Amino acid sequence: MKFYQKYKIYDQDKIIVDKMPFNFRWIGFIKILFPQAKIIHSNRNPADSAFSIFRNMFDSPGLGWLTIKII
Repeated sequence: MKFYQKYKIYDQDKIIVDKMPFNFRWIGFIKILFPQAKIIHSNRNPADSAFSIFRNMFDSPGLGWLTIKII
């Protein structure tokens, strides 16, 4: 519900894209909460995906193991 509260301020005609790598776990839940939601699954080269995840440094409490410091 927190996710919905965060985005409900936006216009209903707008598109919200959430690219968090592990959100595939929530697809069933998303479809229950948002029956009209469109879900796009794409396959990428694993090296490209890893570099993209590294470059974006997604901010999520569940991804604490992903945080690295470059010195």
